[in-house]
Amino acid sequence: MSVSPFCLTISLHAQQAHLSWVNFGSELNDKLEQVSKSRLLAEQTKLTFFRLFNLKNLGNLYSIV
Repeated sequence: MSVSPFCLTISLHAQQAHLSWVNFGSELNDKLEQVSKSRLLAEQTKLTFFRLFNLKNLGNLYSIV
């Protein structure tokens, strides 16, 4: 039983498209992970800033009293 070259070509293109889609999904997942890490770092930085700011204000209150 022989397979036509047309069917082989379609099959090859389908496999390549599937691999491209898997690769795209993997890259997208990596980018989303980077964004998530960046957001976490930004949130941690913001919290640290507010803690330091509040400690400074607390120190100013003690100096007034």
